[in-house]
Amino acid sequence: MKPVMDWIKRNWVVVVLTVVAVAALPTMVYVSTRMSNALKDDMQKRVAADWKDVGNSKVTYSLPSIIPGQTEAQQSTDVNAVLTKYYRDRRQALMTEAGKVAQEAIAFNKGSHTLLVQGLFPEPAELQKEFKPLEMAKKYVGPAHVDLLAAKGVGAAKPLDSKELATQLNEYAEQRMRTLKQGGGGLTPDEQVKLTDEVMQQRIGRYKQHAMGIHLYADPGVFLDVPQAAPNTPPSLRQCWDWQERYWIHQDLVGACAKANAGSDADAGVPASVVMRIVSIRADAAAYGDASGGAPEGGGNAGLPGPEGGESAAPAAAPDLVPVNKEVSVTGRSGGTPQNQFYDVRTVQMVVIVSSERLPQLFDALAATNYMTVLKLDLDRVEPLEDLREGYYYGDEHVVRATLKIETIWLREWTREWMPKVIKTALGVIEPAKPAKGPG
Repeated sequence: MKPVMDWIKRNWVVVVLTVVAVAALPTMVYVSTRMSNALKDDMQKRVAADWKDVGNSKVTYSLPSIIPGQTEAQQSTDVNAVLTKYYRDRRQALMTEAGKVAQEAIAFNKGSHTLLVQGLFPEPAELQKEFKPLEMAKKYVGPAHVDLLAAKGVGAAKPLDSKELATQLNEYAEQRMRTLKQGGGGLTPDEQVKLTDEVMQQRIGRYKQHAMGIHLYADPGVFLDVPQAAPNTPPSLRQCWDWQERYWIHQDLVGACAKANAGSDADAGVPASVVMRIVSIRADAAAYGDASGGAPEGGGNAGLPGPEGGESAAPAAAPDLVPVNKEVSVTGRSGGTPQNQFYDVRTVQMVVIVSSERLPQLFDALAATNYMTVLKLDLDRVEPLEDLREGYYYGDEHVVRATLKIETIWLREWTREWMPKVIKTALGVIEPAKPAKGPG
């Protein structure tokens, strides 16, 4: 025992350290366990936070619908660089394509429409406020519609003058009577019948010859909404704008008739045409009323008429889609309301003598000429012999008298630039926002 004690005394430091080490084992195990749990909790919290961040990184990719009524194309997934680039490029491509379609639509609607009088719209200069409206009246009443019917491809003309033709036929009859009476005496009953038949054949021959040289019957008198004479006092800007719009409508309708006849045999004249005669054309009143500020005559363009120079309530911002009202027409389109800031609607009545079998070709020509839709169609019987007495020769094809109510659309994207202020006020036109100017 003593030797052991002596060793301990000599090596007490070793003994103390050993005892401390042995005594510290439970403490170290306890401390290390607590440290492991804390570390585990901390790591779990970090992982949970990272997982939450990953979960929150989900996005919904979408492509806008170009056609109204269609839903957007959507895909909800994690953020993905490839998908992000795809949807960005596809969205840009869609916007570019939609922009091209919009520009083509505007170009189609505008077509070759120009102002009858330059310097009148949207407002003439101070020194021309009387001269320009008078110039518009004279042109609208006078040469504008004459030139329209004489345009290349239209081939319109009125029938032969009945009085002039009667004079010529009387001269022919007298000459034939002198020939038949060379033997003396009067004409026998048979000779009288023969002469009457010859004169009738001569009349029909003249009508047919004239019809073969034109494409359809029409003259400036068929435009019922054109005054007989230009006014002596300057018309208002409201009236001038109404005339301008009516002329564009007349231009499109005549152009559609010419387009329908374009596929016919040009050498065969009227008998080969689809539209053989324009009886009448009359555009209904606009949403802003007539020259006196009156309300529109017919449906299709219910609006906000008001007196010239009057102020209307500020309209609300236009929605993305124009509301459709089937009570207005079969298309449901209407213009002249604050809810429709995109286009105006004007209806027109057109009466034509047309081939009954090829009438659908006229419908196609209307749609191919501009945004025109037939809202209503009435067909009446035609008595060719009665029209023949007035000089209208239609040939052997069956024809009908068609009365069409047609809806015409006018995009404000191009008409707004020329609209007088009084028209914009009456229609509640909202001017597009101007792009903000950059620095400098």
